[in-house]
Amino acid sequence: MQTLSWERKKHKPYRKHKERKFRTRKDPFEQATNEIKLAVQLNPALQAKQLFEELQERHRGMFKGDERRTLQRRVATIRESLVLQDRVDLEPDTVIGACLVRN
Repeated sequence: MQTLSWERKKHKPYRKHKERKFRTRKDPFEQATNEIKLAVQLNPALQAKQLFEELQERHRGMFKGDERRTLQRRVATIRESLVLQDRVDLEPDTVIGACLVRN
């Protein structure tokens, strides 16, 4: 008789994982947090990719290429908080999730 994969792993497929409230890794942008927040506040339409390239130039050797997605999430969170604080003029823009999208 063949066993199912979840039987071998000793957990059932409907078991949900608890959401973590802590970091599993050190924050790679900890030293540049204020710089990132200021850049997004001054220019909410700034792309995270462009900001990442600027940070890599200013802080040579500090950020690896695979950390760009982390910065994209951080920028999205900052934009969301700006929207919630009404610091961004949303007249021509539409808010979708945490991202600003031009019409």
